[in-house]
Amino acid sequence: MAQWDHQSSAAYTDGGTVWTIRADGDFVFTLSDGEVGGADALTFEVGDILDDGFFISGDLLYVGTLEYGGETFIVGERTSSGELELYSTQPLQSPSQFPPTVDPADINTAAFTVCFAAGTQIATPTGQCRVEDLCIGDPVLTSDGRTVPVRWLGRQTVMPAFGPAERLLPVKIAANALADQVPFSDLVVSADHGMVVDGMIVHAAALVNGETITREMPDDLERQFTYWHVETEEHEILIANGAPAETYIDNVSRAAFDNHAEFLDLYGIATPAMTELDLPRVVTARQVPASLRERLAARASRRGPEARAS
Repeated sequence: MAQWDHQSSAAYTDGGTVWTIRADGDFVFTLSDGEVGGADALTFEVGDILDDGFFISGDLLYVGTLEYGGETFIVGERTSSGELELYSTQPLQSPSQFPPTVDPADINTAAFTVCFAAGTQIATPTGQCRVEDLCIGDPVLTSDGRTVPVRWLGRQTVMPAFGPAERLLPVKIAANALADQVPFSDLVVSADHGMVVDGMIVHAAALVNGETITREMPDDLERQFTYWHVETEEHEILIANGAPAETYIDNVSRAAFDNHAEFLDLYGIATPAMTELDLPRVVTARQVPASLRERLAARASRRGPEARAS
């Protein structure tokens, strides 16, 4: 079970108008987590039970999350009435801070993404740019020296208090973990983000060694954080904090992202399938060649204990 503290909520009728708001001090709701992929891989799916400690337990079902006004809301549905309820992740003081209506098409129900953490430095022709500062049309550099424009930037908010699926937890690749100055500073990506190492696209989680490449746990993370992904016209290899890393590839649905509606407005639903780069993909630790694992372990052993813990 996972718990979430909140102070404000609003409910919506079929017509979409707010009929009540509560801001009467902290209370807690509990989300019954659905288990997938083993005891350590928890995720939350449509239909899981929310118990907000106020209404009758079991009457409120988890629907997803919704972004509005820079705030991420948790969405539940009353089985008895079909009404939607939004719960803020921060204290709200006014009903105007809630969206006036809720379009179910805007609710993000997906639980998977492949993204960079905010603050990641992406190489561009004019220098490094934080991933969250990139805009559609901005030029970025590929690992082979070409310049390509950004087609779209997707983002997804992750709430560690919900005990997200293991694949959504960040992996931190310490500076110099892969090679000298690769990355040039600590790089944080989602577990399934593909790093290019020795001519292979290796998912970050497969590289975890507990020393210089580590998985961050929910208790160590902020209340919520945002992943960003960079989409270009073709599947490319960009430079992130000095390390080669893949761009978005559409074997993951764009509907996984909070701003999916923006993509639909720009490009519509029917977009040509992307062709993945002709590089072997390594998804699990057991697929990582022993020679690569030994090389990364040797690099880790040359770092002092303080550096490995940073």
